[in-house]
Amino acid sequence: MVYLLIVLILVLAIAPILHFRPTRRQRLVTQLRDTALKYGLFVEFRKDNIFDKCNLSPNVDRADIIFYGLRIPLSVEMELKKEREVWLRDEEGWYNLTKNNEFPISLSSLPKDVLAACFDIRCYGVYWTERGEVKDVEKISRILASWAACAD
Repeated sequence: MVYLLIVLILVLAIAPILHFRPTRRQRLVTQLRDTALKYGLFVEFRKDNIFDKCNLSPNVDRADIIFYGLRIPLSVEMELKKEREVWLRDEEGWYNLTKNNEFPISLSSLPKDVLAACFDIRCYGVYWTERGEVKDVEKISRILASWAACAD
């Protein structure tokens, strides 16, 4: 009986600590972001108005959209005089939000959770919901590098 009481007290003491363990979703997001860093991408939350002009799917919360980007080296950044370019994806496919440039073919193979792709003088990047897998981050990294190489 004494041992049962000790076990009960230990369980009551340990239970609140176990509540702080990360969920499966939190572990996945951490793994995705670590993989992004490993492949040279940076990850950030951006307050951007590009989604104001489009209808997002009802199952996409704006708070869940995050930016994965590939920085442009400073020497290349000075040479580029391009304006910002934004491509949005909807049910019908990709469309250019900023102007009528030709669609970069490499973007067509981005994972389905990618909502937008953009270029500015600092970086190439994508907005997505992090609902994919590690292989999706690897694919995003390859595609952004390919897009950057084609634009040079």
